[in-house]
Amino acid sequence: MPLLLAWMLSQQAAPWPQDTVTDAQIVALAARYEKGKPDTYVRDFGIHHGTRVVGEYRCSDLCPRYTTRVIHYDVAPGPQCAAIGGVERVAMIPVAIAARQETYCVPAVLGTEPIDLGGS
Repeated sequence: MPLLLAWMLSQQAAPWPQDTVTDAQIVALAARYEKGKPDTYVRDFGIHHGTRVVGEYRCSDLCPRYTTRVIHYDVAPGPQCAAIGGVERVAMIPVAIAARQETYCVPAVLGTEPIDLGGS
């Protein structure tokens, strides 16, 4: 029994990753929009509340003019989003000549207002 207890204690979960980005840095990143990137890609901004924060850039039919960016946690919307302190936000993402709504888990510091995609 003591060996089992010792083994169980040694198997504890690893600690959360160390935060590498603050609320203020996320707001500053959101204020700077890297317009003119030609393709769809994901940029890693760092760790916030133990979760990776990314900037997702999506290009529609007229690249780079209609490239959009959404800064969000790298988790799906839902209970896990709320557990890390995120909020769910809906963004209109261009697809060819149309657009569709997608829900993201974003850092709460970015608020709950509609996401400004930077338009034309």
